[in-house]
Amino acid sequence: MIERCDEIERAAQYVEAENARTIAEARAALATSGTAECIECGRAIEPKRRAAMPAARRCIECQSLIEAEKYHK
Repeated sequence: MIERCDEIERAAQYVEAENARTIAEARAALATSGTAECIECGRAIEPKRRAAMPAARRCIECQSLIEAEKYHK
């Protein structure tokens, strides 16, 4: 039982750290008006995406791939 609690605590800490990192990166992107180029492939981020998501760091194609890998394992 204690091992399970430790595992849950580690998972919660990981999620918290990941959220903090994501928020820090979004704030940095907003401070510099986002990024014009995808951090994954280097292609330009479409103006429509930048208008909808000013802090976007990836083009829609790369973001879709990341989300597919993350949520559809």
